[in-house]
Order: sequence, then structure tokens, then C-alpha cells
Amino acid sequence: MATSRALSLSIGLVLSTLSAYSQASQPESVPSSRASTSRALLGKYCVTCHNQRLRTAELTLDNVNLDDIAGGAEVWEKVVRKLQSGAMPPPGLPRPDQSALDTFRGWLEDALDHAALSKPNPGAVPVHRLSQTEYTNAIRDLLALQIDGRTLLGIDDAGENGFDNMAGALSVSPSLVERYLSAARKVSRLAVGDQRVIPVVETYAVPKLFVQDNRTSEDLPFGSRGCIAAHHRFPVDGEYSVKIHLRGQEYQYLIGMGRPHQIEVRLDGKRIKLFTVGGDAPGKPAPATFAGSVPGDPDWEQYMHSADQGLEIRFKARAGTRVVGVSFVENTPAVEGVLQPPQTGGSGIGFNEFYDGNPAVESVAIGGPYHVDGPGDTPSRRAIFVCHPKTSADEQPCARKIFSNLARRAYRRPVTEEDIQVLLGFYQTDRKQWGFDAGIQSGLERILADPEFLFHLERNPRHAAPGQIYPLSDLELASRLSFFIWSSIPDERLLDLASSGKLREPGILTHQVQRMLADPRAKS
Repeated sequence: MATSRALSLSIGLVLSTLSAYSQASQPESVPSSRASTSRALLGKYCVTCHNQRLRTAELTLDNVNLDDIAGGAEVWEKVVRKLQSGAMPPPGLPRPDQSALDTFRGWLEDALDHAALSKPNPGAVPVHRLSQTEYTNAIRDLLALQIDGRTLLGIDDAGENGFDNMAGALSVSPSLVERYLSAARKVSRLAVGDQRVIPVVETYAVPKLFVQDNRTSEDLPFGSRGCIAAHHRFPVDGEYSVKIHLRGQEYQYLIGMGRPHQIEVRLDGKRIKLFTVGGDAPGKPAPATFAGSVPGDPDWEQYMHSADQGLEIRFKARAGTRVVGVSFVENTPAVEGVLQPPQTGGSGIGFNEFYDGNPAVESVAIGGPYHVDGPGDTPSRRAIFVCHPKTSADEQPCARKIFSNLARRAYRRPVTEEDIQVLLGFYQTDRKQWGFDAGIQSGLERILADPEFLFHLERNPRHAAPGQIYPLSDLELASRLSFFIWSSIPDERLLDLASSGKLREPGILTHQVQRMLADPRAKS
């Protein structure tokens, strides 16, 4: 029941927020039969303090007209807020009974609402660029691609009200424009699967004081210790590498090397390599806990600094986001005597080499691709390539279809021939040199850098007079709904209804709000 009531309240809030823009109906006049009763209540309980002589709290009520609520709306809004909080009349002074207060407050609220609807003033909406959250969600819904928007674009400043998705707070600077252009390049390459990609290395570091004596991720198998499960994006089908660096103490002596340990590498849960490290250090070791100040034999010193150099593997991986797991196989020995508490604190952990204890991973570096086998079959490619040309003659019609589909979703409106020609120009440039996929990638990059994608644009009707109030179009209403509820672009169903002019119909609008609030995207 609580969930149902919350959903009903959410639907009501959304519909009431949008009603002034989606409907052009005129409100009914507010009956003023209670004006005389309200005037008597004000005179008895309020005007005694709030008059032109005393001017308590700089509020005067003896010169306002109850028959013209709209004319004194700013004053009556203050009165309503005080009545809602129960702050007026103040304690110790005469008060009317609660029912009389509630009746008066309800009458005022109705009068203010009707006055606002009779003369709406929605104001001018400033140009609103996509925040990094909205950009991240839009890429997810448009291209089936998860990205880290914070890394690509940085953090948005919050406005004076504490929100980071208000148009007034979402400024645009030259450096931010460069980041959007860079993001368009990177995202288009990841989505299409650019086979021209050069090998890169991405390092996943483990915090220095993170204890790895137990299983630390649901993505790692039972019976393991530590360490990390990295959700890594492999851009294409090909050959990649994983290199493991073990944790050292203050003087970079690797910890836990006094006995052998097994460390395994898994790709999507399947083991691809098992290493053994530790337990075979040659020569005389340094005294316990004195490594770095009292040296051991040179061979031992060399081993304790480089025992992890061979922890590297090359393997084949398919394109897409995959889980690379690195963990130790659990082999904690039986301990006799009194169990000691774990060592804590940066100083102790930093200097103690735990020679007979458990090792830990410092970082995992994933590199590649070193050999490309193909673009792969990813959700992103399936979202982009709605057709596949069989001959060279099929390529341009297929490109038109792909761009029409992507641009419609990205621009949140039907596309024009001019839109398609611009994208085909970018397509042709790279198609001649690199092939069909490269041409599609170039056009997609252009879409992601287009102001129609990066900004919420609401244009004035062609023949609207200056200052004229007009309803939003169905397409603008669809965008407002989707960015308000999902912080993302409209889906196909919402766009179809908006394009056909049916979205503003009350029954359809209510149903769409209910559908969108029930979608998991409304909770993320």
C-alpha cells in the first residue's frame, strides 16, 4: 500500500508540474463566498500585529484585498507558508480553532492556484546542456554502452539550491567543449569497435591499506582471498595482457613471500592462468621486521623486490565489458597458540613485510589489443548496425538507415534530409580511406558532438509574439518527461507518441508517466 501511495503521489507531482505546459485549458473562477469570513479572521487574529503602524516582520495585511488574491500573490504566499508550518498566530496569542485555520488556508491555496493558472508565467527556459549524469545515461540508452561520465567530463558544479542539473548552473566553457568533443571520439570508437585502435594499458590499483585476507568481491570465486575484479571494456576481439604487481612494504619488499601462494587470473569467471609465487627465496633473509634497515643476502634482496616480475599473461578476449578477476587461492595455515588481533594502522602495515603472512596485490594492469581479430559482436554494435550491407551498392542506403535511427533518438525528434546529408558527409570522408565501419563511426562522432544532442533545445513557435505564452510541443514534452524522470533521452515508445501528436492526451500522458516511473531507470 505504501508503495502504491508513493507511486500515485509521484504521478500526481509529474502531471501537475507539466500540466501548465501540456494543456491550454482555462481554469474556472474561484468562488469568493468565504471572503467575508476570511476577512473577519484576519482582522481578529492577524491585523493586530501585521498592520501599517507596527509592520511586524515587514508584513502588512490591513491594506491587502481579499477579492484580488492575484494582485497580492507574493504576500499571500508568505501567509500560506506560515499557516502550513503552524507558526502563526504565534504561541501565547489568541488563535482560532484549527478547523477555521485549515479552511482559511485551503481557500487561500485554491485562490492562489487558480490565479496562477488564469495568468500563467512559466518564464523563459535557459539553454540546458546535458549534465555528466544525463550524458552517461543518454549514451547507455542510445548505444547500450556503459561509460564513466565523471572521468570523461568531470564533475558538474551545483547551483545555489544544491542541484547539479539546473540549467543556470550548467555553464559551458571552452575546456568543457573540448571534453565533450574528446568524449564523442572515445565513445564512438568504443561503440563501433574501432579496429585501428592502438594498444593501451589501463591500471586498476588496490588501496594501500585494503586488507586482502578474505574474499573481497562477489565476482571472485569462493575459496579465494582478495583481490580485485575489474569490469574492463575490451574494444575489439583480439589479444590482451594482464600484469600483476604485488604489494610491497615501505621499502618495497614484497609481503608474504616466506611461503608459496597460488594466484589465479579469471576472465568472466573462467580461469585462464594459475601462478605460484613465494616460498623459494634464496639465501639468508633479513631479520624479521627489519627488512630495509638490516639487509639479507643479495640474492634474497633481489628476490624480495622482483618475485612478481613473471606474473603476466597474454590471452584472447572478445569485445565488450568483461570481468577480469585476480585473486589468491585460500591456503591459510593452521595457527597454534593465541590468535593475535590483525595489525592495523598505516605505520605498522607500511613497515612490516609480513614475511610468513599473506601477500596482497598492489595493482593489475590490462593492456591491448596487441592483435585485432575483428570488431566483435557487442550490444553497442547491435544497437548501431540495424543493417549490414552485402555489397558496396548497399552501403550508402544502409548508412542512411543507421544514421536516421541514431539521430532520431539522439536529437529527440524526427530527422530531416539536411540532418542525414551532414552525417553522410562525415561518413564518406572516412569510408573512402578506412571502410564502412569507420564511416559509421565518423558519423556517430558527429552526432555525439551535435548541439542538438548535448543541449535541451526548446524553440519558440515561428509566429509567436514576444512574451507570448504557448504550450510545449509533444516532442518537447517528451524530452522534459524523460530527463525529469530518467535523466536520459526518450525511448522509442515515447518518441512515437510525441511524433504522432498523441502524447499530450490526458489518458495517454498519465499512462506514460506511470510506465516511466515503474521503469528501473526512474530509480537509478
